Amino acid sequence: MERLDVFDCSNVLIASYFTDDRGCAHENREHTLIYLCSGELEIEERGKKTVLHPGDCAFMRRDNRMWLQKKVEDGKPYRSVVLKFSRPFLREFYQTLNRQQIPNDSEREKVSLRVLNRSYPISMQAKNRPKTY
Repeated sequence: MERLDVFDCSNVLIASYFTDDRGCAHENREHTLIYLCSGELEIEERGKKTVLHPGDCAFMRRDNRMWLQKKVEDGKPYRSVVLKFSRPFLREFYQTLNRQQIPNDSEREKVSLRVLNRSYPISMQAKNRPKTY
């Protein structure tokens, strides 16, 4: 039986649970951090496909259009947790930073999708590494 649950806490914290495959067009108005708990997530942007597996985390810059395919994998439902960072939130956060602790050579990244790899045991690295096509 198909089941879909989305917990949305003021569009800041979103938890998703799907028992069937789902596709959606996605345009972030805010910077977004997504952590995949189970299932598989395909992210396609400008013809480039990135596949995330459980334990993987990805950062998506705001104002970028992506196609997300959320998939059930090996009978396990798709589950994810998403954090969204609004401009006012980030502005307030950066105002609290000690500017002397920020490296002088730090630059803003222009990439729209950054996969933050989870540390897998050596035996699992090749199998579970996020794939980009």
